[in-house]
Amino acid sequence: MILYIYEGKEHREAEAESLVRNALELYIEQNGIRMEYSLATQDVILRGAHGKPYFASLPFSFSVSHTGDLWCCLIADQSDGPVGLDIQKIKDVKAYEIGRRFFTKEEVAYIETHQGSSFFDIWVRKEAYVKYTGLGISSGLDTFSVVKDGMLRDTIEAVFFKEIEIRENVKCAVCTEIKGEIWTKTV
Repeated sequence: MILYIYEGKEHREAEAESLVRNALELYIEQNGIRMEYSLATQDVILRGAHGKPYFASLPFSFSVSHTGDLWCCLIADQSDGPVGLDIQKIKDVKAYEIGRRFFTKEEVAYIETHQGSSFFDIWVRKEAYVKYTGLGISSGLDTFSVVKDGMLRDTIEAVFFKEIEIRENVKCAVCTEIKGEIWTKTV
């Protein structure tokens, strides 16, 4: 799995597909995968019932996220299962109010105990998980917890969370079926 990080300007949603294709081309090249160039650049990107994007015929899973001037794309071999990714710039938010509205009681208690950027530790895990499942946030962020016994969970329902250090004041979490190495490449 490789997490491609694009920095420097705010990306628009309209650019997302070309950035995914660019990341896919790099992934194919960097992994020495033999594939006809036109397949990688012309395969259709479809969306599942709840909006999760996927390639129509290519054997790769991906997830995208952006915040401010950062845009990331996680690409994995389809045999590794689905993937979910979220990144968020740490900023002033009404953490308790948002937490009480969308999080479980245990997650709200975690925010109150740990303060600081703890809200974003929870948020990126939750977003990564709902992107992994393909259900989206409309499935209810309070229907599962990423905190157990006062600690952030590394697993939930047989899937793994991994925090990725991108840069100061940015939180990133990945959700995958396998506990494999995730390489980062700044593009």
